[in-house]
Amino acid sequence: MQEICQSNRFFRIYGQYYHIQNLEWSDLFLKGSGDGVPTRKVMKYLINVPIIEKDGPMYFKVMMKIIKSNTEEAIRTITQKFFSTFKIT
Repeated sequence: MQEICQSNRFFRIYGQYYHIQNLEWSDLFLKGSGDGVPTRKVMKYLINVPIIEKDGPMYFKVMMKIIKSNTEEAIRTITQKFFSTFKIT
């Protein structure tokens, strides 16, 4: 987790415009792809993380941590919801 925080902070401070844009877009995409309880759990976990470190990679890491800690049935339900929104082209 600390590595992700440091990476997000680095790219926010020293990155090019497209680095920052990528962090923001990945964050928006992940927040938009979930609904209900999983999203609230991630947001609750990230409440004390500084804004400069709170972007797509951190959101994804926390989301995977929550999914990993849930039961098999919950994992199946969450992955079905996420995969139903993705298009593979």
